[in-house]
Amino acid sequence: MDENEEIKKDLEALNEYLKKGSSDDAYKKFVEVLGNKSYPYPEYITKLLKDETDFKKNEYRTPARVNREKGIIEVNKKHFFPDKASPEYHRFKINSFSITVFINVRLFEPNNDKYKLTNKEIRQWFDYADKGLNDYDAAKEFLINKGEEIKTNWYEYAYVYHFKISFLKKYWWRMGLFGIKKRIEYNKLIKTCKH
Repeated sequence: MDENEEIKKDLEALNEYLKKGSSDDAYKKFVEVLGNKSYPYPEYITKLLKDETDFKKNEYRTPARVNREKGIIEVNKKHFFPDKASPEYHRFKINSFSITVFINVRLFEPNNDKYKLTNKEIRQWFDYADKGLNDYDAAKEFLINKGEEIKTNWYEYAYVYHFKISFLKKYWWRMGLFGIKKRIEYNKLIKTCKH
């Protein structure tokens, strides 16, 4: 039976069920039509066992290892965080900026007035945004030097940058000497931009 005939049969069964309402008989017929399409149980178990056997045969050609004592699949962490000289690492940094840094800042920023932040938390949030931006810039520069074309998501980048600057303006005096130094740097940057 080709795919179109199968879809037609399903639609007929559905229409028949809808016409007859929610009677037990109509429901049983509808379930029977769909149930006949499902995987026959013995074949399904055989397929699962075959897949597992094939995986065990090939496990030493892949980064994954099966720890039979613990019953878990182990993957060396170098496959999650590749060498810093590899393009994969820098692509990961660019993606993680969008997935973690931007989203965390976006969730925190509208509510930061509600929290009674300690000086340590203020510094942590500033450093988090600053490090995220620096990692993004370094990863982008690395990939561009390798000849890749990187499209910057300026909305996300600008949002995190704005958060960092507004945080600095609001809490610089609570960051101690570091905050004073950063505020002076920011004021110099603003003066050079105006000229």
